[in-house]
Parts: sequence; C-alpha cells; structure tokens
Amino acid sequence: MQRSRAYLSANLLAALLSTACLTAHAGKLQVVDESYSSDFALYLEETLPAPLQAALVQRGLAVWGRTEAYELGGHGYCIGSVGITTATTDGRQPRAPLEHITRFVQEVADDQWQETVCRATAMRAAVEAMGETELAQLVDNLDQTLPGGGTRAVEAADPKVIEISGSGVGAKARAALSDALSAYQIGKLFDYRQITTYVDTEIFELDNGDSACYARVGLTARAPQGRQSRLPAYSTDTMFVAAPGDDEACQRDAVLDAVGKHFSQPWTTDGIFAGLEKTREDGLALPDLAKVAEQHAAQAEPAAAK
Repeated sequence: MQRSRAYLSANLLAALLSTACLTAHAGKLQVVDESYSSDFALYLEETLPAPLQAALVQRGLAVWGRTEAYELGGHGYCIGSVGITTATTDGRQPRAPLEHITRFVQEVADDQWQETVCRATAMRAAVEAMGETELAQLVDNLDQTLPGGGTRAVEAADPKVIEISGSGVGAKARAALSDALSAYQIGKLFDYRQITTYVDTEIFELDNGDSACYARVGLTARAPQGRQSRLPAYSTDTMFVAAPGDDEACQRDAVLDAVGKHFSQPWTTDGIFAGLEKTREDGLALPDLAKVAEQHAAQAEPAAAK
C-alpha cells in the first residue's frame, strides 16, 4: 500500500503566532481560536443558533476551533474541528474538549485552490454541524473542562510509565506510540506525574475510497483526575493518504510520523517546550526543562554515533 507524506503545516513560528487566542467579552460568546482565520469568531456569531449561543454564554463556556491544511498527491486537504470547553482567564491553555465535531474537505490543488478558502470551508462545515447538535449532547460532562479542581492520587515515581492523553488513538497506533515514546526514553526524561504526551488522531474516508489519516502530537502538563488535559501550546501535525485497506496501519504511520517530527525538533523553549508553561496545573511544578534537555542530549549523542 503506497502512502504520500504530508507537508508539515505546523512550523514553530506559525505555532507561536497562532497559539490558542482567547476572546472573552461580557455577554458575548467566548472563543478559543486555533483556526488560522480572523473570521472564526464572527462566523460562530453569525452561524450558531441564538439559543445555543445564549446557553453557552450563560454557562461561561467557550467554543474551540482548529483547522489544518495539507497539499499532497495533487490535492489539497483541509480539516475543521470545533468543540466546547471552559474558558480560562489567567493565560493558561484551556482544557481539550471532551469530544469535537470534525469535518474534512478535499479539493483539487489546481490554480484555483487556496488554502485560506479550504480552511474556511472545512471550518464552516464543522460549525454548521455543531449548530445542528442538541445542547445536552454538547455540554455533557463539561465539568471535566473546568480550569481548577480535580484530585490527585498519591503515585510513586516510575520511569517505566509514560502518560498519554488525547483522543482517537486505536489499539495498533497506541502500541506503536508507546514503543516510539519509549525509544525516546520519555519515561526517564519526564516524570509521568508531571507531563503527558497529547495525541489527537482521526481517520477520514475520501470520495475515492482512500483513507486520510491525521495525527497531532504535543506536550502538556498532566491533568488531575476528573479533568481533561490542557491543550498543548505547541504541537506538530501530519497526515497520510493510503489506499483502501488497513486503516489502523494508516493511523499508526501518521502517529509515528508526527511523533518523529515533533521530538526531532530542538528540546528548548523555542522548540518542543514552546509555551509549555501555559499548560501548568495548580499545585504541580513543571519539570526542570534545562535538565531534561541536557539529559536528552546526553542520550542522543551515543545513539547518533552508533
């Protein structure tokens, strides 16, 4: 089965410039914007039914939105996702939505194809689907997105444990993910009680029957029990297109590609640690990132020589 590697859309500069931007005004719908579009908040206001908007405002909830765009195999592909979370007011990242509505758009990458239009089309489709969803379904168990609260069990340090959070990871992809993170010795470099590797992945079926497999990887602080992990401030995403067959293998390859690209970047606050302080949890210290980077460099040198 042949696969085409996606163009990596999340570079460091773009991520730093577009890190989740929260707009919050009294009486207005709050927005967590990772959509790469200045029109996202306006489109929500114009498209979501007024009763739904009023209910979200009354509950102090926010709409999260994100888009991705790729060019591969002569086509352009765009993903638009929206979900409900609880807004933050202290500069920290909001928690990841429990579930999100995702819409996928495929357009021929000819002279007429424009990334901004493709992103907007995918986002509009996701927002319209949210507007057709029952409120009870959207707000179910949203206490898990509250900024504070939750509990922490007393746990012993264990370098063999690697904490993984996120959504959509199938069994085959999860097993490969664990092996890949172990190869980076993540368990030794990070205390699982402090840091989790956030992974968001999904499989889409294209019009011709092929599969498009998306994966996003980043670091975030480990959430207390009863709470969702905070969205990573910086992440790396990728996508594969595969002929009909084993969707799990396609997803596994996308996840491994995202992991490899993310952790091969500089282990600095200008690299994979960018914005990590925005994911901190109450009463939980982040690891000494300089020490982590030093230990990573020490283990990487013998591996490179070998």
